[in-house]
Amino acid sequence: MMKNQTTISRVLLMSLSDNQKISYLLFIIFLLIYLMTFLTNFLIILLVLTCAHLHTPMYFFLGNLAFLDMSYSSVTAPRMLRHLTTQHWSISFPECIAQMFFVIYFGTCEVYLLSSMSYDRYLMAGFTFSLDS
Repeated sequence: MMKNQTTISRVLLMSLSDNQKISYLLFIIFLLIYLMTFLTNFLIILLVLTCAHLHTPMYFFLGNLAFLDMSYSSVTAPRMLRHLTTQHWSISFPECIAQMFFVIYFGTCEVYLLSSMSYDRYLMAGFTFSLDS
């Protein structure tokens, strides 16, 4: 009895554009967006760590959210930028699995952090309301 012995070694990624000029334009646009995202999140983290007035739970959550956002965008953006400038549009299967793991991991962490931030805000709003009454 013959079994299917197919193994997946590489995953082919689809390009946003086959036109090289449009690819370079997209590269510049996405590079600027990625750099702005990375820089602003890094500055938020730096500000929260250095300023003593910002050592409150809300800014603790905000610093962690900035770290997760920076990590989440750093998983996908560099590879996408590489694929926009080269004609090498494949990724090995283990790299694909690792990238998928980190995208799901950081996305899930961000959802849980946002949920805890909203719950913290809900409790603080209720606490403030009960003190005023």
